[in-house]
Amino acid sequence: MQTRQDMDPKEFTQAKNDLTEKLKALEDELNGHLAGEYGITEGTKKAREKYANWLLSHKPFHWLIDFYGIIKNGGFDVIIGNPPYVELPKIKDTYTVKGYKTLGTNNLFSLVAERSKGLVRLSGRLGIILPNSSVSAAKMSSLQRELKERSSCWISNFAWRPSKLFVGANMLLAIWIIETNERELCFSSRYHRWQGDFREALFPTIEYIQVTNLATESRIPKSPGMIAHSIISKCLAKSSGKTLLDLIVMDSGKFSLFYFRAVLYWFKVLTKPPIFREDGVDVETGEMKELTFSRATTRDVVMALLSSNLFSLHYTVWSSCQVVNSPDLQFPVDLERIERSHGKILSELAFRLIKDYQTNSIIQKRQYSARGRKFTMEKQYFFIKLSKSIIDEVDMVLTKHYGFTEEELDFIINYDIKYRMGQDTEKEEL
Repeated sequence: MQTRQDMDPKEFTQAKNDLTEKLKALEDELNGHLAGEYGITEGTKKAREKYANWLLSHKPFHWLIDFYGIIKNGGFDVIIGNPPYVELPKIKDTYTVKGYKTLGTNNLFSLVAERSKGLVRLSGRLGIILPNSSVSAAKMSSLQRELKERSSCWISNFAWRPSKLFVGANMLLAIWIIETNERELCFSSRYHRWQGDFREALFPTIEYIQVTNLATESRIPKSPGMIAHSIISKCLAKSSGKTLLDLIVMDSGKFSLFYFRAVLYWFKVLTKPPIFREDGVDVETGEMKELTFSRATTRDVVMALLSSNLFSLHYTVWSSCQVVNSPDLQFPVDLERIERSHGKILSELAFRLIKDYQTNSIIQKRQYSARGRKFTMEKQYFFIKLSKSIIDEVDMVLTKHYGFTEEELDFIINYDIKYRMGQDTEKEEL
């Protein structure tokens, strides 16, 4: 094959012009096919004008044309990206997107990630920064499927407090590193929290654990290590396929629990709503959700479970780590069995927790001006970390039920303790 150095300058110029013409003809043909998918064809004068306006507004881009050599050889060796986190309805008036398997996620970052993955050659690499929902949200199952298919994935997970990856951006993030191959393996890091002065050591100290067999259709665990894997496995084995959510869906009655939807370090659950008044009148708050049970003992056992360090670990590993959704209550437990064997002591611990929560709580009054009026708001705040010793007793009971070792109990009680018991938790409670 002739190289540029071997060719006469005139021959090279002619060859370049010929290639340009062929690529232009190919581009016109591809534009025509793409426009047809949008119901636009070239025919009458009016149709041609519509087609010209479509070209101007959509500016179609064909990777095969603009990166012919790369795409011909299978794709890019490496793609690195930080896509826009924009919901599709916000751009629907600007342009229409078609043909993507991740359209159901309703977010632009999923489409960018899917397209990027498709442009990487076999054994190539993709590095992309996505929101934490990419590993924890049910609506992102199609994205997870696309990124994991025919690939090995390494996912590192990052909190937004006490420090964040991007200063000023309160985003929980996941960095996906993907190698396209036939092995289909998935590795994940713990949910990283860190102080600002640790930032330089953050990436060098990331550890990945294989979670291929633990990952579900819509959730990839943020793995704190092999001890956590053993804990998760024992919970699954002891629960016989049952979850806390199964009972909550089925049960109802006059005995209530109320949990705060927002979570940072502690899952806050009470047996009655907190004080929340405007000008001395009780008002409802959207910050809480109610669960109801037919038996007081069942309510108390669930109260103890949701307050436990074990449930907090479960929540951190599997959830969005920001707002509680129904799937987050899929904690593996045979509630009837644990109530039968440990119900009395868990009920006693639940009673002590509630009493301690109330004792340590404060009620603050503040003046507000909203909705065209001024009013005094009274709000009750709780400091869950002050009841940590009682919560630890709950985990000791759960250790007997699930058969945890002393090492596993120690891991459960002390997981993320530096941050859960630190000064930053004051910001959460208040």
